[in-house]
Amino acid sequence: QTDITSTESTLFIDRLVNGLTESRNLTVAQLAQQKFRLRSAVAAKIDLHRHEQAKKEYNRLLFGPDAARIEASPEVCFQLSEDNYPANWYYEGRYVIQKHLFPFVGELKADGEEFECAVFIDQLPEVKFWIRNLERRSDSSFWLQTSTDRFYPDFVAVLVDGRILVVEYKSERDWSNDDSKEKRKVGDLWGARSGGECLFIMTKGKDLAAIEALIRAGQPRFKLSMS
Repeated sequence: QTDITSTESTLFIDRLVNGLTESRNLTVAQLAQQKFRLRSAVAAKIDLHRHEQAKKEYNRLLFGPDAARIEASPEVCFQLSEDNYPANWYYEGRYVIQKHLFPFVGELKADGEEFECAVFIDQLPEVKFWIRNLERRSDSSFWLQTSTDRFYPDFVAVLVDGRILVVEYKSERDWSNDDSKEKRKVGDLWGARSGGECLFIMTKGKDLAAIEALIRAGQPRFKLSMS
């Protein structure tokens, strides 16, 4: 374990083996017969503790009473480039998308609720342009850090007034699960720390009107030059 010292792991495994021999009356010989299963179980147990501790520290750092000062700033940003948009496949639907930043829309199906969300964004008068954010492309896509992984929202848009809008489409069924709650929490934090320049929303199923309401609720701090 690259993040655990040999002293710590030895103590943990020693206590684990002693616990098995004492609580389940197993002998060392019996454990040795199942050494490969035991090794896998120990590794899984260590991994579980690692993830639990990582989540605890993540929440303490960002959301606890002594949380670090978090600020979303234009000094830390990513660039959108057609030369660095590595989609595996492209949208081929009948609807003609008007405002996507690049001529081809990456990895968007031509039907379904997520497609309906894309069309809604495309038709908003407040949207100057938008992009289908590609998942698992850390060097070319927008992402936010969760306690376990990177979160790649579905759509990123630049509004006419200069603000940034980030939209994650989520079905009503999945909106309340633990994964969605954590993503919503970090997305809301990102937006709150931007000083009004960034907006984040996770839609609850087909409640797409909430996107429009969020855009119109806030007042931009600056205007984007249209020249």
